[in-house]
Amino acid sequence: MTTTSEPATAAAAPSTPSPGAGLPGRLGDPTMQMRDDPRCDPRMIAALAPFGLDGAGAPPPLDGSAPREALLEFCGAAEAGFEAVFAGLMAGLPELEGLTRTTRTIDGPDGNEITLYVVRPADATGPIPGV
Repeated sequence: MTTTSEPATAAAAPSTPSPGAGLPGRLGDPTMQMRDDPRCDPRMIAALAPFGLDGAGAPPPLDGSAPREALLEFCGAAEAGFEAVFAGLMAGLPELEGLTRTTRTIDGPDGNEITLYVVRPADATGPIPGV
């Protein structure tokens, strides 16, 4: 009887998955744009696209090491910009019926005034959960 030995083959080394492999969205693909993310509702993308908010934004012009005044100025400008975006998103939408809207001002922990925008069902009585 003749026995033939086959040379042993080395097992393939396990491949190392790339960081983020298999994770959704930009966790798995840092180059993914929101417009290409299959988890995003196409209606949301259509609403945000006219404002350029359907993809990754430009990096901010400063970082955390910038002077406080520069950071506050940047945040103020960003807030004003988003106020315009929200106004644009809401323009032309019909008012929702069955709701009451009020504005209240309360004192914050540092003595600052905090404006609260309260929207509640018109027929609600007593306390209801808030966000």
